[in-house]
Parts: sequence; structure tokens; C-alpha cells
Amino acid sequence: MVNCSMPPPDMSVTVSMLSIVTCYIIVFIIAFIGNFTMFLILCRNQWIKVRRVHSLLLHMNIAHLMVTLFYMPKEILHNYMVAWNGGDLELCRTCKFFDVFGIALSMNILICISLDRFYSIFFPLYAMRARKSVQRMVIIAWIASFITSAPQVTFSLL
Repeated sequence: MVNCSMPPPDMSVTVSMLSIVTCYIIVFIIAFIGNFTMFLILCRNQWIKVRRVHSLLLHMNIAHLMVTLFYMPKEILHNYMVAWNGGDLELCRTCKFFDVFGIALSMNILICISLDRFYSIFFPLYAMRARKSVQRMVIIAWIASFITSAPQVTFSLL
């Protein structure tokens, strides 16, 4: 629904808008190359020998790739086009979900890494059952990220 009483947004290209978009593009390229390279290295390390630290770092890297591949292109397009042309119901809610999901997953995996380090230092016998514990923490991190991001699908338009 279009509000006819409001003037349309200024769609002209400005120097500040181009500089913001250029910075986002540069950061996107650097983040994608770095995160994808790290993803390949971590996958190779997991293939050679499964270690819980590599597993946690792999999940952290997946979260960073989600932010790089979902959040940053949306921000580039949004800053360049000013107005949102993606539709309210489908693309807007999906983009908002992945915006929150990637960041929430990154935070939750960071908590898992911190808990793993804490238990390793203060409870040395933790290492005997650490692999299962890390698997459980990662599953909980993914589920918690999904649950905390789910309201974006239903409430992003309110």
C-alpha cells in the first residue's frame, strides 16, 4: 500500500551513498575470501582428524559465512537502492530472519567455545567426554539461534 501523502524517498546517487556501498563491497570481498578459505581449511582438518576445537571453529566459520552471504549483500543493495523493493511478506521476513540468525549463531558458538575452554581448564577430566558435550552444545546453539530468530518471520512488519 502506497502512502500518497508522503513524498517519495530521494533516489539520487550521492557521494556518501557510493562511499558506503564501496566500503561494504570491499569488506564483503575480504570477508568472503577469508571465511571461505578458512572454511576449506577447517573442513580439511575435520576430514584428517576430528578435534573438538576444529569442530567449534567450523561452526563459528559457518555463522560468519552466513553473515557474509546473507546480511552484507542485503545491506549493499539496501544502501544503494534506498527503498526496499523485495516485497514485504517473502523476502523482507526471510532477510530479517537470516540477519538475526547469523549473528545469534555466531554469539552462541562463541559461548560454546568459551564453555569448552572453561571446562577444559577447571575440570581436566572433562576431556574424556568432551566430544559429546561439544556436539550437544553446538546443537543447542543452533536450536537457540533458530528460536531467537523465529519472531523475525512473524513480527518483522510490526
